[in-house]
Amino acid sequence: MPQQYQFQELFIEQLNDLFSAEEQIASALPRVISIVSSGDLREALTHYLQDVSKHNEHMSMVFQELNTQARGSVCKAIEDILEQLDNTAGRGGNSAVKDAAIIAIVQRLQHYKIAVYGTARTFARHLSQNKAMDLLQHALNGEGEADKKLTRLAEGGIFTTGINEEAIKEVSMVQ
Repeated sequence: MPQQYQFQELFIEQLNDLFSAEEQIASALPRVISIVSSGDLREALTHYLQDVSKHNEHMSMVFQELNTQARGSVCKAIEDILEQLDNTAGRGGNSAVKDAAIIAIVQRLQHYKIAVYGTARTFARHLSQNKAMDLLQHALNGEGEADKKLTRLAEGGIFTTGINEEAIKEVSMVQ
């Protein structure tokens, strides 16, 4: 008879997935930052890298609070998205198009983490792990803000064109 699945075990699995995701992203972002052409995007990704480091510190605190350690499993979903990011980073051609692609892929990373942080935060609440819940909520808020910032960069604002618009203009000029 299979061993019964426990809710606490499910919560720890979610945390391990997040910890792995943050480590994988922290490892990949410096290369991406070095190849983007937009200074604003470079700044946003550099800030995001700092947030990723803070999130991993928070994750370590959550594991400490739960008297457990992170297991070394690799987050396969993040691994696949990072492969797309690597492929994009290695492509030549129009820099504005590449920057637009990088924004799209980094937002996929963020959306994945937003989903898992939200789930883990809810699990923490149901398990009465209030400190863990607060730390996870803080990381969730940071992911949401980083996502909004990338959206603003992609779409532009009142006085600037967005990276997406720049990419379209560059391609139109070539044709």
